Amino acid sequence: MCCNVKSADAQASRMRSVSMARRIRRFRLLAGSAVSVGPSRSRRNGMHDRQPFRRFRFACFWLVIVALLSTASIGAQREQRNDLIASIDAIAQQALKEGPIAGLSIAVARGPRLILAKGYGYADVENDVPATAETVYRIGSITKQFTAVLIMQLVEAGKLRLDDPLTKFLPDYPTHGHRITIHHLLNHTSGIKSYTGLGPKLWQTTFRLDLSHQELIDLFKNEPLDFPPGQGYAYNNSAYYLLGVVIEKVTGMSYADVVEKRIFGPLDMSGSHYCRQRPLIKHRARGYQVVKGKLVNAPPISMRIPGAAGGLCSTVLDLVKWQRALIEHRLISRASYERLITPTQLADGLKVSYGFGLAMTELGGHRRIGHGGSVNGFTGVTWYYPDDDLTTVVLTNTGGSRVPPAQIEERIARAILNLPEPEIKDIALSPEERRRYVGTYAVGSQRITVSDEGGKLILKQGPGPGMTLLYQGNDIFVSASNPRLQLEFHVRGERASGFTFKPGGAPIYVARRVATSRSAVEPFDLLIRGGTVVDGTGAPRFKADVGIRGGRIVFVGTARDRTARDTIEAAGLIVAPGFIDVHNHTARAIANPDKRWNEGFIRQGVTTIVGGPDGSLEPAEMKRLIAAYERNGIGTNVAFYVGHNAIRRRVMGMARRAPTSAELAQMKALVREGMELGAVGLSTGLMYPPGMFSDTDEVVALAREVAPYHGIYDSHVRDPVHALLASDKEAIEIGERAGIPVKIAHLKAVGLHNQGAIKQVIALIEEARARGVNVVSDQYPYDGAATATLRSIIVVPDDLKRRPNFDLKAALRDPHERQRLKRASEEGIDGGFAWLKATGYTSIRITSSTDYPQLVGKYLSQLAEERGVDGFQVISDLILGATAPIGITLGAIKEADVRALMVQPWNMIASDGGYVDSHSRGNGHPRSTGTFPRVLGRYVRQLGLLKLEEAIRKMTSLPAEFLGFRDRGRIAVGWAADITIFDPQTIIDRSTWDQPHLLAEGVRHVLVNGIPVLRDGQLTGHAPGRFLPKPRSPQNPRSERH
Repeated sequence: MCCNVKSADAQASRMRSVSMARRIRRFRLLAGSAVSVGPSRSRRNGMHDRQPFRRFRFACFWLVIVALLSTASIGAQREQRNDLIASIDAIAQQALKEGPIAGLSIAVARGPRLILAKGYGYADVENDVPATAETVYRIGSITKQFTAVLIMQLVEAGKLRLDDPLTKFLPDYPTHGHRITIHHLLNHTSGIKSYTGLGPKLWQTTFRLDLSHQELIDLFKNEPLDFPPGQGYAYNNSAYYLLGVVIEKVTGMSYADVVEKRIFGPLDMSGSHYCRQRPLIKHRARGYQVVKGKLVNAPPISMRIPGAAGGLCSTVLDLVKWQRALIEHRLISRASYERLITPTQLADGLKVSYGFGLAMTELGGHRRIGHGGSVNGFTGVTWYYPDDDLTTVVLTNTGGSRVPPAQIEERIARAILNLPEPEIKDIALSPEERRRYVGTYAVGSQRITVSDEGGKLILKQGPGPGMTLLYQGNDIFVSASNPRLQLEFHVRGERASGFTFKPGGAPIYVARRVATSRSAVEPFDLLIRGGTVVDGTGAPRFKADVGIRGGRIVFVGTARDRTARDTIEAAGLIVAPGFIDVHNHTARAIANPDKRWNEGFIRQGVTTIVGGPDGSLEPAEMKRLIAAYERNGIGTNVAFYVGHNAIRRRVMGMARRAPTSAELAQMKALVREGMELGAVGLSTGLMYPPGMFSDTDEVVALAREVAPYHGIYDSHVRDPVHALLASDKEAIEIGERAGIPVKIAHLKAVGLHNQGAIKQVIALIEEARARGVNVVSDQYPYDGAATATLRSIIVVPDDLKRRPNFDLKAALRDPHERQRLKRASEEGIDGGFAWLKATGYTSIRITSSTDYPQLVGKYLSQLAEERGVDGFQVISDLILGATAPIGITLGAIKEADVRALMVQPWNMIASDGGYVDSHSRGNGHPRSTGTFPRVLGRYVRQLGLLKLEEAIRKMTSLPAEFLGFRDRGRIAVGWAADITIFDPQTIIDRSTWDQPHLLAEGVRHVLVNGIPVLRDGQLTGHAPGRFLPKPRSPQNPRSERH
């Protein structure tokens, strides 16, 4: 019809021409061309065209002419675009292989025209879900630009001002005498300590906790400022977290709702969300980490932690939309956008290439604006090149890759902009020239040194060989091992005052020289000098000094020029967090002023005990003990479980039945009262009366009462001898049904008949953890559960006890009375508790006997089999033939099972011990004086079963995190100064089954709340311990699958 062409070939040619014209029109319109192909303006305005056929013929003619003239150029453009896409594909595939990287998505746009949006690899490796352009990734600190835009929207609306002080919105925030403004928060010049930099590995121990705003702010608010506001720069997650709180205060909405209402909704960013864990998010990627060159699942993180500093997730397509909206000023005005990209100028005149939520840098002379982000298993980067109108976005679901997104993006940008790889120089510097860069620098609490070694500058942060720097001219250096890492020093006069670090295009941060401030020169209360720090996280040990002030750790590093009121020389010693004993029976004893120091545990390095295990404490007694501690002082800190057995006894006595509804209500109220007092959770002793008379439903009902307090369930299981797996399953079931974490106390497989069953127990726990139950255990490092004499396990009926001249040996000789003793011992009186009933003959082992030394180490069941008699006959024969007490262990455990459990990462070390001091004598269990040194001396040093760092983690940060004590269990700035210092070559337990009172050796110094309670192996007489109530916060929820 058009141009009167009717043949099939002509028709096909016409369609190709029209299709080409449409492509040209679409391209030119996207590029801003005024050329338009289509209906005339008069037609669109409703005017009648007097010459429709003539115009139609002219249009057809024009289309043909344009198609003919443009065919060659369009073909060349298509070929060029295809070549570019092929190059990007190759870059992505190479990165996947070299990284390794699980999956990545890339978007590239020139102006508003999308060149490429594509995924590579897998969004979910385990389920073979491919990454696409619609895959949703956590974007980490890319979130900051969204937060900055929200602040500028509120500024434009007159809701706040950039010079508003932080205290206008958070009146109680301590500003240390300085005025900290919204402006300071936006450009990282507030001096506030960044919570992700508070000492080694803090991020790895708090990232799972569902902290409230107040609890997270409490982590850093009392820290001294790194510098006065406006006088320094340090990249700062605390600042942007606070900005999120300000946004919520001003709008009355959650940050998630504000960003949805003001940004995601208006821009139709349907793949973008505040990245909460619970809601289902379509196309959401799983996060991975590279460990030893292999992909593993990234550790889980509570998305309450990053907040407005890094809590969003998005797609590459949405981030391209976002970039266009920014530069087209659809969300904020041009003036506000210009403010976002204006470099920061410090008080001394130094300019920092960071504005509000956006960094400014260049690549090969091409300006670019953007930001990177990283959060547990996800990394990404976005850049906009304003002179080229080019947008690049690279998002990955992999952390720790050898090829980070910044490097991938740079390769892509160089391909698009036709930029050659940079020439790497190695310009020689004289000693005088090198000296201007040498010194100590800092970013937040992290210390960085630049030293002159063999004519080369070496940058170091912590232990290790450091990074060799190659000089490129103009005060710029690059890393010899990775030239994309660039440092630009700021030299004034004869020495550099700081440098800007540009890690391959990721967001810039500036490292300034350590400023002199009051906190930097104020003497420490105590300085631990020259020790080897094992910080409690499981991280490798490192040499450092530790400074303490006001009961807190305020410094970890090299304190060459620092002064202190007191000093402990720790060369050759390990400096570790104080050990936390999560199952301890000394809480009552240390309420006695004469026993308040808890010597047996202080000498083991224990600084905190958790009392009330096995269901033993109810609220009234908790109150009495707390009052005694406050009145008399105590050597160790104390926390409590509120106890099921004690509460049941108070409400029901020793009744062997289920509670009435009224009784259950009373018990629930007492559990809540205990939690209000600060208990960490509910403990049960289901093996002992009256707890043994309860059923599972009763315990679940009480355990649910601790859930609102985010407490835990600690279980002495019902029958670890005859029903091991069923008892452990019950403990897990109780926690799972109640919705709280579970700890199985002193986990073990008791008795010869359970030999090897610990493997099944471990599998049971692993299965529960895999389905989302936060279940852990504790263990003492001994092959026996309890100590006694053989005579003591015989249960004597009351009528025999009342005989004036009752003689056990005479009763055992009488067949009738021996049978009564046997029945009472094996069954319990009226079904009550009895050791033989609980443990059986297969788990009772002889540990000492002067009359039968040849039998030491034998089990009663073995002797019965050898002699062809029953177990009670063996007991009778041994007692009748003995002239001295026969020592035994009850609940004997195979050493192989002890070791199999000890290496499990979720298993803690605990004593289950009682009070012992240097004056103690008599019977007892060696665990009361030897548990922690035995692990460090025997299982770490002698057997090599555990690394020292992992053993200490099991005694410190693991229990602290599980219980919810967020400022204990680590050597880190800001944490409580509970510290144990010991000799790794001599630490060992000395107690035995025969002499369980012998105190451990090797622990040299112990600090509780910053005060020495053991100094050079001697008690100091100080009692600085305190009752530690559980922090009121959502934390340690059931573990999530990742």
